[in-house]
Amino acid sequence: MPACRPTSIRWWPRASPPATSPAAIHASTRVPMTGPETTPDTPRHSAANVLGLCSTGHGAAAALVSARHGVRALTLDRYTGCKHSLLFSRRELTDIHSGESDVDHAIRDALDYSFNGFPPSFISEDALLPFVRHLLGGLPLGPEDIDMIVTADCHFAFNWGRVGTLLECLFPNAEVVRGLEHHQIHQWQAYLPSPFERAAVLTADESGEDLGRMDESRIAMTLSHAHGLRMEVLQEHLHPGSSPGLLYAEFSRHLGFYAGDEGKTMGLASYGRDTLYRKLRPALGLHEDGSFSFPPAAEYLPQVARYAPRREDGALLPGHADIAFAIQRMIEEIMLNAAGALRRRLPDVDAICLAGGVALNSCANQRIADEAGFRQLYIAPNPGDNGHALACALYGAQILAGHPRAPVATDYLGPPAETSQALERTLADHGISTRQASAQDIAALLAEGRILGLFQHGSEHGPRALGNRSILADPRSPAMTHIVNARIKHRELFRPFAPVVLYEQARQWFDLGEAGDDESPFMLRVFPVREALRDQLGAITHVDGTARVQTLRREHNPWLYEIIEAFGALTGVPVLLNTSFNLAGKPIVETAADAIECYRSCGMDGLLLGQRLTLKPQATAHPDPQASEEFDELQRLVSHLRAA
Repeated sequence: MPACRPTSIRWWPRASPPATSPAAIHASTRVPMTGPETTPDTPRHSAANVLGLCSTGHGAAAALVSARHGVRALTLDRYTGCKHSLLFSRRELTDIHSGESDVDHAIRDALDYSFNGFPPSFISEDALLPFVRHLLGGLPLGPEDIDMIVTADCHFAFNWGRVGTLLECLFPNAEVVRGLEHHQIHQWQAYLPSPFERAAVLTADESGEDLGRMDESRIAMTLSHAHGLRMEVLQEHLHPGSSPGLLYAEFSRHLGFYAGDEGKTMGLASYGRDTLYRKLRPALGLHEDGSFSFPPAAEYLPQVARYAPRREDGALLPGHADIAFAIQRMIEEIMLNAAGALRRRLPDVDAICLAGGVALNSCANQRIADEAGFRQLYIAPNPGDNGHALACALYGAQILAGHPRAPVATDYLGPPAETSQALERTLADHGISTRQASAQDIAALLAEGRILGLFQHGSEHGPRALGNRSILADPRSPAMTHIVNARIKHRELFRPFAPVVLYEQARQWFDLGEAGDDESPFMLRVFPVREALRDQLGAITHVDGTARVQTLRREHNPWLYEIIEAFGALTGVPVLLNTSFNLAGKPIVETAADAIECYRSCGMDGLLLGQRLTLKPQATAHPDPQASEEFDELQRLVSHLRAA
């Protein structure tokens, strides 16, 4: 490793809470963290380029906020091609696997349990710098141009000292700020990208780190008030007793799902009946302060449910759908109760912002939008832990370095796709020939039933494909759901697909509720499909008559907008099925080479690289998804629901 010039790694001091309040009020230029050093309470206006870094149990990520070059963000798994990729120092990874200490042993066991095996791990000394260089691709910036790095001990909790020394070496001119708490980052993650100057902020996940200020307890949920550049924490609820993420994870684990599979539980819930929910609901306590109580699910659920824990490869039975229904309904009530507590504390605040892993539960999000009493809802496009990197970068730039605050309007934050010259080389290397295609050409292919991959510009930072790394299909036929699940995604047939719809025509097709809060640009809200039109949207209408909708404005993605517009003109339906450009168990593709390999390894009919199209021969044979055990399983679930 090269010799390193010493730089300062600063702990930013905690602002003490007022004696009359249990909540900390965080000054705009302070990070609430007790530490051995203090720093002046003034922004660093010289920090033009701020890098955010994180590596939690849910994956690693990096983000840049630059005064001249805007915002970029990327998760490590997109770069490595291995889902949930983590970063460790070489020594700490050795220690974790050898279990030399109780801490190392606990970390290994926790990750093994969460992911049903230790997740893909990369050595920071080898991988961090190439990853950051990829993030900066095309910009006149290098590691030496980074002025500030914002991260947290909770991101590299395994051994901060090793990571801190590495950052000093790799980014010699950067001041390193490391004193943020896990849920404090979630709070800023929810608020800073939003368009609001004042908002209620709700964060919810499984838990943050052990906190010395709370006798080593962990926070699982916070209720806060953001105004200007200040964050006032009103209430903190603790793990495990009031952890919505833990409760959902325990039920999901009973169903045979692991970390990152919570969306399967939400999708399965729509096939269930309320029989088990009515048995479990009396045990759920919802409290005035936004907290909740429930017996430990790992012990309590087997006593009440009809089914023992399901193996990952076991059959899905109707009773499993009832379990999913029960936890989904309860998590909606838990989140709605917390939002209601915020509303009572902040009756004159019109907007609410959400972050934390539970904010990926689009059904719960919509319950908050419809019933909590706020007029506007904002959900961070990557609200989970690997969205922390962007939150850290925004915090460093806007709170510490004085950059003007601006909303992050889209989630297309990855580095730009290859230049035309690089794309030509990639196509030649893979023996791919293409032709220019118009929006009308693409619309006609989709209307014929062709399934196309779309790769363009920078990738989406969050887990939802929003039109730059998407697989597109005709939304009209219910059979398309089974075809894409079986032929393309290679995943369970009960899982629904989402639509993307032109914003101006969305209300015609979906019941969006009140005007003024009818956008869902990040596909994190659920709306009913208008009943009279469900037959025309069979592929994206879930069994309960709803859809997880993406509304699209022309200025956010002109090429996709043009394609949908042409499809609407041809078919009368200004909607497309839109799912992420990846196969089951793989991250969303990042490069053109990734896109080509994914396209060739599944039943996609064509690949669109910007406006350049390649098609497979139409004679390709595909298995009939309805002639499978999985389809029989799905029919049992549907019959169970209809018998209710």
